[in-house]
Amino acid sequence: MRLAIFDIDGTLTQTNRVDNDCFLEAMSRALELPAGSIDWTDAPNVTDTGILEWLFDRHRHRAPTKDEVLRAKTELLGLLNRELAADPHRFNPIPGACEVFGRLSGAGWTLAMATGCWRASAQLKLTAARIHYENLPVICSDDTPMRVTLLRRAIDQAADGDSASFERIVSVGDALWDVAAAVDLGVPFVGIGVGEQAARLLSAGATDVLRDLSDPIALCRALEQAGVPQRGVT
Repeated sequence: MRLAIFDIDGTLTQTNRVDNDCFLEAMSRALELPAGSIDWTDAPNVTDTGILEWLFDRHRHRAPTKDEVLRAKTELLGLLNRELAADPHRFNPIPGACEVFGRLSGAGWTLAMATGCWRASAQLKLTAARIHYENLPVICSDDTPMRVTLLRRAIDQAADGDSASFERIVSVGDALWDVAAAVDLGVPFVGIGVGEQAARLLSAGATDVLRDLSDPIALCRALEQAGVPQRGVT
């Protein structure tokens, strides 16, 4: 058995920009601070939960309460719905994403998703992009701020607790924190990106980077041959 674990924003959906815009506004509302003072560049865990916790620690010197977490999630979901109604094209799929699960399943791959998004926003973006995911594990950051833990949980859920049943596990993502999580877990990684983004993934140690998911032969080849990213590659 072989397992491919996909990120969502920037990997399956072209939603990095709209997600960033809405998340910034949601954090501004949740913390009752001007958007210009919200900056999570130094956050150690770049997930919705990790960023929220880091911002509260930085600005309020404490963890958010359950009600404050709920408010942040509600604000974000409302803002994403607003943007979806105003401009659905901001939620387009990455080329090939609508077909990728069917193609890979037919080629013998088990599939899962692990995303730094909260579950409600992840489901909204997948649905808006017309990506059918209903029968696949979708591990989100509602319960953990750490991306490597998201990957571990995706593996456990896909394997029904027996991760040794997979002879090969590959992570697919578009960001440097996706590379770092693959390094920490010791699994091969396939990057998705073009131009400077692709160059950054390669510099971070990715051995294989595709521009999108539209070429099933290239994707299967990358999944089969990709290695574990090596720290310090330049």
